[in-house]
Amino acid sequence: NLAFNGKLWIDSATFAMTKIDAELPMQANINFIRNLHITENFKLQSNRFWTRQSEDMELNMNYELLADSLHPRPEIFVKRSAKFNYSHSAIQPNKAFAQSNYDQTTLNDKLKDLNNTPVLRTVKWVADVVLTGYMPVGKIDIGKVQQIIRITDIEGLRLTLPFRTNENLWKNISLGGYVGYGFKNEIMKYSGIAQFKIPGKKRRVFSLSYINDYRRVDYNYNDFIFRENPLITGDEDISSSVLAFKSAGKMSDRHEYSFSFANDWNSDIESNLYLRSNQFYSNVSMPMTLGGVNVANFLKQQSATVSTRFSFDEQKYDDHMQRIYIANTKPVIYSILEVGKYELGNKSGQYGKIIGAIKQNIRLDFGQLNYIAEAGWIVGNVPYPLLGIPPGSETGGYSSYQFNMMNYMEYAADKYVNLHSELMLNGLIMNQIPLIKHLNLREMCSFNLSYGSLSDSHKTLLDYPSYMNPLDKPYMEVGIGFTNIFHLFTLQSVWRLTDLNRPGVIPWGL
Repeated sequence: NLAFNGKLWIDSATFAMTKIDAELPMQANINFIRNLHITENFKLQSNRFWTRQSEDMELNMNYELLADSLHPRPEIFVKRSAKFNYSHSAIQPNKAFAQSNYDQTTLNDKLKDLNNTPVLRTVKWVADVVLTGYMPVGKIDIGKVQQIIRITDIEGLRLTLPFRTNENLWKNISLGGYVGYGFKNEIMKYSGIAQFKIPGKKRRVFSLSYINDYRRVDYNYNDFIFRENPLITGDEDISSSVLAFKSAGKMSDRHEYSFSFANDWNSDIESNLYLRSNQFYSNVSMPMTLGGVNVANFLKQQSATVSTRFSFDEQKYDDHMQRIYIANTKPVIYSILEVGKYELGNKSGQYGKIIGAIKQNIRLDFGQLNYIAEAGWIVGNVPYPLLGIPPGSETGGYSSYQFNMMNYMEYAADKYVNLHSELMLNGLIMNQIPLIKHLNLREMCSFNLSYGSLSDSHKTLLDYPSYMNPLDKPYMEVGIGFTNIFHLFTLQSVWRLTDLNRPGVIPWGL
């Protein structure tokens, strides 16, 4: 939505640009710039080069230090016109660079000096935290930052020190983990991870990790498409507890060993192999009973998973061992195949999972449509913690990746389809209202759906918890509200459309 509207003229013989006329759409709302219009004309020289003949630029700029409702925003109108004369001989290079009074080397040196000022060093540090989720501190990165503090019913207030070594210590090796302490149960939880990147042009990374911790009962090990966002953990953290002003419930104790190998086939296709051995421990939130009688203290699962990601001309940023994806308007597709076995008391079995997911951000003339769709099929009978569980939310906070009015583990399925969608408008309505238009609000609406089926045969292994139900009819919710509030926040009114009379269901939320 930051693109220009306008026209571009191309010479059919030389394919050179001969003229451009472009303006920024009114609804673009790019910070302080308004009504930006640019025109350039080019002229064919005798040496067959097209050179710039004239340039005009006009814009309105709002500027302010402290804004309030009593004072209008100061505004500047800027107009710049230039004409260019060239000789008929070949164009001589100018030592000045980027329309400055310095050559490129001198200008680069000055920019380096500017980047070393305290203000810009601080800005760069903050941007790094927001982009990657890690705080760089010398040769160590603290993070992910959202894990530093959380509040849960089991642990009470939990403080965690997560860390990893960065490329300033070892270029192709990273060691990390975390140590967390719950002040209510007075128990220490911890993890460790070692990663090694094979030198070369393509990204190939080996990882080995161990985790001894509490996770939310519906934690999904295969939600790779959601956790591409560096600030999404898929688990309880500062955003789902502290910033939501509540204590998170329905947690279970886990011991997890895992090995993984990431491999780039080419710039658009990458695969990951995961070998896992997990133990899920029984508690009130994750009972392991059959016919009302406790049959096991823990569930042991061992699995092998191959996940392949397909993208199209997408740019990527590799921050040491972490990869950041820079989304474009083309789809991203995941195919996931998992095979495994489980042991539950004196019972054991095998299973398979086939999962496909797609996401895309579609630019429209009047806004943007974002969607994520996922479908899965579980082959074989499994204990209920291994079923497909739509990600619910009990935090009171809006998320693009959860069903906002669904409770944790409220539904389960062995065949399922999930859809998350958002439509954001570029101030199509609010920009027409006097005074309100200066807030730069963007209209937003959402629709989420989950539908599937669940065989009763899984009940022969474990009773379903009292709060878990078959997904035998579509779950749907809709929302409407605003985003870009103070350039940071989103506020939506969300309505749940199905199963409104179920105990513990809240049909509406803000």
